[in-house]
Amino acid sequence: MSGFVSFVGSGPGDPELLTLKAVDRLKRADAVLFDDLSAGPILSHVRAGADLIGVGKRAGRLSPKQHHVSRLLVEYAQGGGRIVRLKSGDSGLFGRLEEEQVALRAAAINTSLKRRDCPSRHPHTQAHAHHARKAPYKYIWMVGSCVHRVAVRVRV
Repeated sequence: MSGFVSFVGSGPGDPELLTLKAVDRLKRADAVLFDDLSAGPILSHVRAGADLIGVGKRAGRLSPKQHHVSRLLVEYAQGGGRIVRLKSGDSGLFGRLEEEQVALRAAAINTSLKRRDCPSRHPHTQAHAHHARKAPYKYIWMVGSCVHRVAVRVRV
């Protein structure tokens, strides 16, 4: 029996800014794999007895490789538990979310993405996406945090 992995973005790191769903997922989690910037007061929402695994990466420090983090997610989920991957900031743009989701999909593990906000709701992101076909730029498409596409403009 496989478990379930929830990806939770911690935003700027203030526990008072977490969504109710994010707090609920943390309280019910059997294990939480967290980034360094998501540590501290946010982890006070995790229930007693849950496994806390730090998988953050910092410059100049020994850090886990991404394939190791993905493997840990798969192994914990295959144990049948409710797992939270607590990611700092905007987990989809710079948090290597896609690589972790690919590993979980390959292992047939269900996932959920819980975020505080979504870039597609911001007017400047909508404007970039709307004008992508009209501007004399080459656009590089990246998977955004809400599994929407976000365009990064590069001069040709």
